[in-house]
Amino acid sequence: MFNYMRMLSFTVLGTFSSIALAASFDCNKATTLVEKAICQDQSLSALDDEMAAAFNNGKANSANQSEFIKQQSAWLKTIRNICQTNRCIEKAYQDRIMVLNNNNIIVNTAPAPASTTNIKGEYLRYNAKGKPDYHSASLTLSSPEKGKIKLLGNAVWVGDTKTGNVHIGEVAGTFDLQGEQVSYKDENGCEFVLLLGKNALTVNNDNGQCGGLNVTFNGYYKKVK
Repeated sequence: MFNYMRMLSFTVLGTFSSIALAASFDCNKATTLVEKAICQDQSLSALDDEMAAAFNNGKANSANQSEFIKQQSAWLKTIRNICQTNRCIEKAYQDRIMVLNNNNIIVNTAPAPASTTNIKGEYLRYNAKGKPDYHSASLTLSSPEKGKIKLLGNAVWVGDTKTGNVHIGEVAGTFDLQGEQVSYKDENGCEFVLLLGKNALTVNNDNGQCGGLNVTFNGYYKKVK
């Protein structure tokens, strides 16, 4: 009964073989709940079109196409495909499009920089419209020693401030800098991957264990200090 009701939440009952809206996959061959939801919803289909265009453009200009494709596959598996509502799918696409469209994000596996001075600072998460995210998140990076990154941060999910339905998450730790990437993992089970760019960074693959319900650090961040 639960699985049946969950399917209804996507409003994907009935045939969809005549609908082929999505650009990144063939709707006539859609098999998963998420794919069917995208093929039945014009706004989600439009986001899929936009994401596909951003992905193809980014891949064409990437210095390491295999790594670029690998990151996209990870996003599909660990972020988009675990969604259970249309709103979740919409947010996943909006965040990913922002990442793909930003030319400052480094997607290759370059050697570790000699100095981490340029990546120190405070970073604030922005939404797909280029504004600070309503569900705010910030990360502060410093370098206690060469090849290391100290990270402090918090993220908030706002349901209803009037009823106190607000969830938070906090992260902290010191990690090895691996090229332009930091793999975060703490004793509470929180995990995500941080990709560094010029005055910006992205967080991918948040495993959903980094705070209260719906809290995530995934997204695109701009350096603000």
